[in-house]
Amino acid sequence: KLRPATEDGVFFTGDSAGHCLPLTAEGIRTAFYFGIACGRELRRVLEGRATRETALRRYHAFSASHEWQFKWMLRAQQAVPRVPPRLLALALRGLESKTFLDWSFGHYLGIAHPSFAAGHQQQPRLAPPVAERAAA
Repeated sequence: KLRPATEDGVFFTGDSAGHCLPLTAEGIRTAFYFGIACGRELRRVLEGRATRETALRRYHAFSASHEWQFKWMLRAQQAVPRVPPRLLALALRGLESKTFLDWSFGHYLGIAHPSFAAGHQQQPRLAPPVAERAAA
């Protein structure tokens, strides 16, 4: 479960902030991703371009902006065991299409995109697009 990334003046990243993706249990990429975001905020403080309080607030907001994505993956993780095995097998076969795989992997990768490490400032989506909300 994603927890607040800052508390009592402390920054949390990786496992301590719950930055492990539900459904896949991937945590290394997200630990780097959020660690880089935290490090960038701390660098701003050390360079005198921001206060510690500003860095705490900005990093907290950055992490929190990803919460909806973690929640959706957790819902999917919790739903899988409830699906009867035969229906699950049928559904999994339906997920084999290249179109679906490209779409879903693109969304999955976008949760913590590797290009962020190269300095590309990813702007996280603050809420799912209307089409995704309607499908939920």
